[in-house]
This record gives sequence, C-alpha cells and structure tokens, in this order.
Amino acid sequence: MTVVFRVLAPGPLTTIQDLGRPGYARVGIPRGGACDPEAAVLANRTLGNDPGVPVLEITFAAPALAVVAPTVIAVSPGPVVVAGGQSLAPFVPRLLRPGDVIKGPGVPVPSPWRSMRAYIAVLGGFESPRVLGGRGTYLPASLGGLGGRALQAGDTLSAPPAGERDLAAAGRRPGLAVPADFAPPPGEPWILRFLWGPDVRMFDRATRQRFVNSIYTAAPDSDRTGIRLSGTRIVPAVKGIPSAGVTTGTLQVPHEGNPILLLPDHQTTGGYPVIGVVVNDDLPKLGRIAPQDRIMFVPVPLGKTGDRSPRFWRVNVGGQHYSVAIWEESTSTGAKGSTAT
Repeated sequence: MTVVFRVLAPGPLTTIQDLGRPGYARVGIPRGGACDPEAAVLANRTLGNDPGVPVLEITFAAPALAVVAPTVIAVSPGPVVVAGGQSLAPFVPRLLRPGDVIKGPGVPVPSPWRSMRAYIAVLGGFESPRVLGGRGTYLPASLGGLGGRALQAGDTLSAPPAGERDLAAAGRRPGLAVPADFAPPPGEPWILRFLWGPDVRMFDRATRQRFVNSIYTAAPDSDRTGIRLSGTRIVPAVKGIPSAGVTTGTLQVPHEGNPILLLPDHQTTGGYPVIGVVVNDDLPKLGRIAPQDRIMFVPVPLGKTGDRSPRFWRVNVGGQHYSVAIWEESTSTGAKGSTAT
C-alpha cells in the first residue's frame, strides 16, 4: 500500500466505511457501513473500483487532506469538496498530484443536490483492516477503519499503488450521472416509502392516518445510530414490548410518541413498538437527511416497491410474543399488516 493522503483537519466526522459486516447481529453488531450506500457505490464505480471497497464518509463538512502520492478520486454529492481551488463535480474522476489539497470551501456553497454526507473514493480503495468480515468503522464498538474511530489530524490514508498508466486510464473514465431522485428540491420534504411493521395494530386507525398525513422534522441530535423525529406524536397502546430484532430503516415509537428512524449503527434489538420499516430502495436517502429537514412517510403494499425490504411477523411462542424478521428477497404479497391504513 502507498500513503496517498495526510489528514490536516478531520472535519466534524469523517470515517472509513464500506458496505458493512453482515451476519453478526446475533452478537450485538449491526451490519453498519455507509449511511448512503448508493452514493458510496457510485463513487467507487466512477473509478472502476469494486463497489464495496472502503471510502471516506464525510459528515457536514469535508476534511482537509494533503495529497502525498499521485492518485485519482471521485466524490458524491453533498458537503462540497474542493481540490486545487476548484469544486469537484460529483461522480467525475479527478487526478491529484503531491502538493494538491482536498478541503471544504470554508463557506456555504449552493448545490442542486441536498445531502448531509458525501463520499470520497480513491483509486483502488482505502486501506482498512478486515474485522469480522467488514472494513468500515463501527464507532460504538471501536471496530474497523482507523482504530475504530473517526479521522484525526496527523493520520495517513493509504491505497494500492498506481502507475502512470493506471492513473491516466482512471482519469479518462467518463463519470456517472447523479440519480434523478437523489434528493427533493430545496424546501421540499423527503418522501420515504415504508411497509407497515409487526406492531402496527398497537396504533389505532386514526393514529395511523395521522402518521401518514403528517410532516416530521429530523432532530439536531440525530447521528449514525438513528434519526429522531419531531412532529405529530403517535402514541402506541402499550409502553413496551419484548425485545426483538431491528434493522436499518426500522421506525420505532417510544412511549412518548416521537418516532425514531434507525440508521446503520443502530442497536440490534429494541423494545419499542415498530410501526413500519422503510423499503430498501429508499434506505440510501436516510444518509442524506440533515437536521431540520422535513420528512413524509408513504405506506406501500408488500410485493410492490417493497420486495427487497425486511418482512416482519408477530408470533406467539409459549405465551410470549416475538417479532420475526425476514431479510431475504421475496415476491410474497400476503404479509398481514402490509396494507394497514
């Protein structure tokens, strides 16, 4: 590996992320990975990398990185990244040489794409040790990335060595278009499709209607664990349920009625009623939502746009009720609760 960057300033929160480490929820470790996997994958594909190689996840503002060795990068839409005094277009390769500096612009820059996170991909992918099958940073347990933590000033970042021919070829790649539905227009709410969850019947019909007819606001104390929502309260009929498995996109409702939308670093079980689960196709949007952004939830029937989303059933075992979650793809359209309104 070759050192390609030296961290001059880390930004508010910059971590190494990949597409997660599946298979360890049973021991309390979620899949994790990039909050916006679509943007991370597209940044990698821009350079011809494998989709899941490690990238840098930027939150709110870009870090300052000094270029130590020649390389090619690609960035996703979001907190603006500047190299050599010029803003970088999203999903367009950019050749960098020693002496260049990647940094944020220092002042707000208008952008047609809304996102509180951005990704920097480097040719070949960032070096990161594989821990439990993944290379991304899981902050709650200090796993992966650079010692399980965010970037700090003085850190160095490495990538596979690249010759001049590789650099030239990567720099000539045509780039990729930003998805048309990457974000709503400025001022418009995010629209998230969801499936009714296993505990939907703990909310009466009027409460469910208020939920889908309301606009919620992302609270300032949201993080990689989840987005806390403020707005119309939807109080469940019970204050708690037996702990059950949860996944990214789960909409939990604490007893006070303000929903919590889980992100990749979520806990693996929870005892709050689950009113719904965001469909897989909309999960990348969760990583783009910033504090004070507005959000609306639209229910969809299983088998329409929700085929690749978790499916839940509430089952009775020995007098105890449990949630059973199935993550595999399915064409089933008969899950109870999927069309509750």
